[in-house]
Amino acid sequence: MGRLTHTAYPRTVAGNILPPPPGRTEWSQPVPLSSCRPLPQSTVIQASFLGRAPLPGFAATGFLSMAAKRLFDVTAALCLLAVSLPLMLVAAFLIKFEDGGPVLFRQARVGKLGRVFTIYKLRSMTVDAETRQGALERQNEMDGPVFKIGDDPRVTRVGYFLRLWNVDELPQLVNVLRGEMSMVGPRPMSLRDFCRFEADWAMRRFAVKPGLTCLWQITPGRNALRFQEWMELDLRYLDTRSFLGDMLICLKTAPVCLSLRWPRKSRLVPAIPAKSSESCRECA
Repeated sequence: MGRLTHTAYPRTVAGNILPPPPGRTEWSQPVPLSSCRPLPQSTVIQASFLGRAPLPGFAATGFLSMAAKRLFDVTAALCLLAVSLPLMLVAAFLIKFEDGGPVLFRQARVGKLGRVFTIYKLRSMTVDAETRQGALERQNEMDGPVFKIGDDPRVTRVGYFLRLWNVDELPQLVNVLRGEMSMVGPRPMSLRDFCRFEADWAMRRFAVKPGLTCLWQITPGRNALRFQEWMELDLRYLDTRSFLGDMLICLKTAPVCLSLRWPRKSRLVPAIPAKSSESCRECA
């Protein structure tokens, strides 16, 4: 079995060391985590992650069902990219104008069957967000392995508005076109969160491609849900997924993205020049 361990650098399931973040030639230090989980080979995952039988009339692994889902993913991603391209160009200009840092944020995420891929987002945090996370760990508002602060002080002025309408997530449409993600599926987990993942009963969530949206995204009061409730929603999707269900989730996601989600308090911080940090990675 491949393993991501705290005594070594981040590795894929094949045992290969992951490349360092953009702008670095090597990892500055090993992953400072002590509870990394073993990741079975794909064949083991395929045998153990299938779970309960899906709803009648839908073959979860049927060729036609998978082909229809892929066709829907590609078509939807192309249409959304065409429509949102002007908005992304404006956002990119504002991000660059604010602090001169990189426009895109890249981060390694764990996808289907434990495969590690690079996710793309519009940068909504300061360029030193990664180095500042350690000082914010005690303010984590999520239980379980996930790190999330409702009013994260690392969010930039531009990023504050990008996150209101989820504009920062739009570059992930490229991940959908590349086949690394789907329009609908459990959200991809970061290496940090995966290494702290201890819910063995929820490992089935890695049996499908991660998605841009899922049941958790359209659940009222989602940020108040406990980690276990989030995982239960992912497994409910896994056990009941269908082509029609995916389209309904997408339709319900649109008004959620367009609605204003104002933070409890505004703690906008001044932009930090790009030269103050070697890395443009953020934890989100």
